[in-house]
Amino acid sequence: MTSNLLLGQEYEPWIGRATRRQFFDLGWCLSKYHNFDADYLCDYFFNRKSFDGDDWLDPSANFDTRAYLQAYPDVLAFPAHPLCHFLKFGDVESRFSFPQLVQPAAMDAPDIWMESHRLDYTGAPMASWDLASLLKAAGVSVHVGSPFPGVLEVDFETLGSKTTVHGLSILRAHSAEGYEAILNHAETCLKTARPKVLHASSSHSAHWVLAAQKLGIPSVFVIHEPDPKIETILHSTRIRDLVQAAFDAAGSVVFVAKPAIEAWAAEFTIETKKLALIEKPAPVLPMELKAAKRDPDPSQRLTILSVGTVSPRKDQNSMIEACLRLGKDGFGKMMELIIVGFGKDDYSKELKAKAKTLRDFGVKLHLVSQSETFEERQKVFRFFKKADVFVMTSRAETLPRTIAEAYQFHVPVIAPDSAGIGEMVQDGQTGFLYGLGDVEQLAALLKPDADRKDVFAKLRKNMSTSKILPTAQASTQAYLDEYKKLWG
Repeated sequence: MTSNLLLGQEYEPWIGRATRRQFFDLGWCLSKYHNFDADYLCDYFFNRKSFDGDDWLDPSANFDTRAYLQAYPDVLAFPAHPLCHFLKFGDVESRFSFPQLVQPAAMDAPDIWMESHRLDYTGAPMASWDLASLLKAAGVSVHVGSPFPGVLEVDFETLGSKTTVHGLSILRAHSAEGYEAILNHAETCLKTARPKVLHASSSHSAHWVLAAQKLGIPSVFVIHEPDPKIETILHSTRIRDLVQAAFDAAGSVVFVAKPAIEAWAAEFTIETKKLALIEKPAPVLPMELKAAKRDPDPSQRLTILSVGTVSPRKDQNSMIEACLRLGKDGFGKMMELIIVGFGKDDYSKELKAKAKTLRDFGVKLHLVSQSETFEERQKVFRFFKKADVFVMTSRAETLPRTIAEAYQFHVPVIAPDSAGIGEMVQDGQTGFLYGLGDVEQLAALLKPDADRKDVFAKLRKNMSTSKILPTAQASTQAYLDEYKKLWG
């Protein structure tokens, strides 16, 4: 068996992993590259150490090699095929693969083309799903576009909203060639669809605003990101200029959290008359889940819940450190910790291994992977029914959806006092705030002493009678008002 030192082990398991994730398709390669056999192609993608720079073959329809290199020029220094780089570093470094560009199919003209930069069970895409479902109920038709495939494709199809996975990530715009290609292709998609309004759901969709302007289609440019300073795509001058051009071209610019307006206005020029604030609403959840009774741990342990993609920015490490301190102080057998959001990347594996050491102190532990199906997502909601407290440790967010979900189930929240997060927690009323990264303070708030469960139970009663978030219906009406201003 051949060894690939770059991947750190024999390469056959990596072929299997790439195949399962649909980034390597040997049959597709054999049909496209007739001059090469299977052994050569496997060796080419997973074991060769050098290339002449002109033979960048693609391993599947879901991985565009040249686009990956254009988006991440530093990968040119990596001494193997870019697919190897993506498999080893892509998840932990939040890099994207790129599907081949797809020509849109003919369709009935929708009222809205809703462009979502992803189709997975994360904050902004799920907010798009909620909005699309309520728009449909209001008689507004929605077509959904995204650069990348994902589990929400099925959910949108079930809703009756067609999806186009086109491969047009803004990250292709790092090069002049890629910049022109994505604008032209986005224009082709919109010509085919003929929507009344474009709804661009994040700064990653800025190129769609420019394509819509060329066709005379008005656009609503929605900013979900909390702060441009932490958006890695904006490290590129070309993409910064593209986003500024989108602010200039959009008919309406919507922010979903007030602190984000100040952060973005400090970095970009945005016409005041275009600005609108439509705060993230309470998420749309199945009634049977919301109506279900609480399911607390019968052992009287303090049940701590965290839900979110495990990553350095989300900083779940702080919560694990706080729990380790409590475990060492003898409180382990009084705690149950549920962490949802582990991926397949190295960072997730390292953090999971660290979390497992909590069992040495008697902590009851549940470590759950990211949801990849609707059924798995439903199971996550069950955890909210048993949680005493929800912990958000992220360094930056805009009114995070997971806190909104916790409030839907009347679960108190502990979160850092940072812009975009702290505004959602009424300290001492709906939860508690702590200093960002202050593990000692977080541990003190989670200390499962005799009174702690009672404290959270009292907060739960406060929440059951207070209106914390705008309703999804009110938010949907606000978007409808923005659309109608533009389409007349």
